[in-house]
Amino acid sequence: MLNLFIKALIMALLLGASVAQAAEVRLLNLSYDPTRELYQEVNTAFAKQWLQRTGDTLKVQQSHGGSGKQARAVIDGLPADVVTLALAHDIDAIAEKGKQISANWQARLPNNSTPFTSTIVFLVRKGNPKAVHGWADLVRPGLQVVTPNPKVSGGARYNHLAAWAWALREYRGDEQLAFVAARSVGETDTNPVGAMGKVTQLVFGGVMRGQVNANLLAANVTAGAASHAGDLLTDMKAGYLVGARPRYQVIAQVCGVGVGAVFASLGYVFLVQPEQLGGEKWPAPAAMVWAKVAELLSKGIGSLEFHKLAAMEVAAATGAILAIAEVLAPAKWRKFLPSVAGIGIAMTVGFSSSFSMFMGACLAWLAQRGWPKLAERFTVVLASGFIAGETLMAVVLIAWRVLSDKM
Repeated sequence: MLNLFIKALIMALLLGASVAQAAEVRLLNLSYDPTRELYQEVNTAFAKQWLQRTGDTLKVQQSHGGSGKQARAVIDGLPADVVTLALAHDIDAIAEKGKQISANWQARLPNNSTPFTSTIVFLVRKGNPKAVHGWADLVRPGLQVVTPNPKVSGGARYNHLAAWAWALREYRGDEQLAFVAARSVGETDTNPVGAMGKVTQLVFGGVMRGQVNANLLAANVTAGAASHAGDLLTDMKAGYLVGARPRYQVIAQVCGVGVGAVFASLGYVFLVQPEQLGGEKWPAPAAMVWAKVAELLSKGIGSLEFHKLAAMEVAAATGAILAIAEVLAPAKWRKFLPSVAGIGIAMTVGFSSSFSMFMGACLAWLAQRGWPKLAERFTVVLASGFIAGETLMAVVLIAWRVLSDKM
């Protein structure tokens, strides 16, 4: 398992031997904290093997510390011969900023130049009084976790990555829905809530035929995942643009949950008349489409006309091909590939919305070409102002109409 480390040492030694034929060879291995004892044994065994092979005496000096700190030391000029750090990210930083190693260092040796793997162990109090057996137990009330800061500790990053990997495996569907919504918002600034709900309805239409309530519930869950993920990304982006700290943004969002729930409920009671939902005054298009799709699919997907099924298959195949092309196409051609999410959203929203987004993109592109500095400063701000102004005015007009009817 440590053959890769041995090979790295041999390569460093051969490079040194080509310059000078010294009887004593010294190497400096920069590593992270938990590997002291490991490399003491490896160095002793390798020095003995090297002496038998070449007749030279090898001394490997060890330097241990936080993985990120060690990477910064090499970038700043510390003359290390071998680096064996906790995360690939730290070695990538040396390749990118320090230029001491090649950017494709992972391709030089087998297993992505990774000689060994690691695992996460939970250390609990004697007798495990709180019955901690897995990641799910860590979120129970009254249980506190002590872990290093991932900003400065490679081991702490392992902890967070392991927890993330467990969550991906445990909550696979939620993560995928959130990823699709977040990517769509990032590419188009539009959250595909309604479209994703319909996709889930089509799936449940084939799996649970005749279950209208289950179909609507699935659409609602999907829309919730899309809505929250996309809105959270938008909020974090806005905070980043104004220089807000993520911690304070999270606190503000938590407070906004309560405030939003109160005002949204009051606004619904004041503005919306439930008996008129789906009518001319309150069309509620997304909800009505969900309801009609649920009724249609209660008999199964087979009840759809042939041309609709064919259109679904063609669209799915086109989306898959474009997604694969994003990965396989040469980098210089990728910028010309259309956004799959953008195409889908343009086909589901009204023409006025799609055309407005197209015109806005054209204007932003022209501004970027003609006045790049001004465009970088004001494009997002102006776009946000247009969206906020239109939304607020729409609420004012609806409230004015309701008050006029009541008076």
